[in-house]
Amino acid sequence: MRNRELLRKLEEILNQLAIKIRWISGESTGGVCQLNSEQVLFINHTLTTEQRVKLLCQELSRFDLSEFFLLPAVRGNIEKLRQYTEYRL
Repeated sequence: MRNRELLRKLEEILNQLAIKIRWISGESTGGVCQLNSEQVLFINHTLTTEQRVKLLCQELSRFDLSEFFLLPAVRGNIEKLRQYTEYRL
């Protein structure tokens, strides 16, 4: 699956989870945070498509997605980042 397709699928998952996307500038790559009563994913607008995919996979790896139907390629990318994140902890 190409990065643009993967990015679109990941954005669909965020939408299903009711996580809003906000674009930022600066040195931070971004991440999910609670803002008032909403969960928001901040993404640096200068990131490449590949970097955006990695950020979304990393952030989505923190959620329980077992109830969601995900294409194997999408789930595989998220799981890779989940294992990496768990290893680092």
